[in-house]
Amino acid sequence: IGCCNRSWSGLAKKVSGSVSARTTADCPVQNRSENSNKMPDIEVNFPFVKSKRSVLKILEMVVAFVAFVCFAASSFSGAFLAVPLMEIFITLAFYLLYLLKLDSKITQLFWPLMDSVNSAFAALFLLIICIAAVVLRTTAGIITGSVFGFLGVLLYTVDTYVIFSLIAFNQTKTTSG
Repeated sequence: IGCCNRSWSGLAKKVSGSVSARTTADCPVQNRSENSNKMPDIEVNFPFVKSKRSVLKILEMVVAFVAFVCFAASSFSGAFLAVPLMEIFITLAFYLLYLLKLDSKITQLFWPLMDSVNSAFAALFLLIICIAAVVLRTTAGIITGSVFGFLGVLLYTVDTYVIFSLIAFNQTKTTSG
């Protein structure tokens, strides 16, 4: 038992009545030293970094950030700030998912479909808040935020189209060949 005698002895006596009932598998120090040689299987997808989809994701985040800053500077609150900020984080999550090849490790979900549905809803929500912002108030910050919001709508729509075409292309490829 060795290392666990000192730190776990009181707990072991309370639970089982004696220290000898514990095994070395229960010792977190020994388990940590056995697993310390294993590195996580996270690898970077360098071809994705240079791809058009990567550039599109980065542009989506930048445009959503600029729209967020413009709406925040114009003293808007609520959905006008929440939608661009939420899309920054969701797009960053998908970017990291593809960058670190986590989509191939977490296979319970069909990630391209989730990404395309997110892009479609992002385009819809950005369109709604940009139209509402221009209708409610017309200041320089709101106009700038709405212009970048409409640009974001265009980028998210293109992203939806690209991902749906990749899904459809892969589907016809697997069924015909």
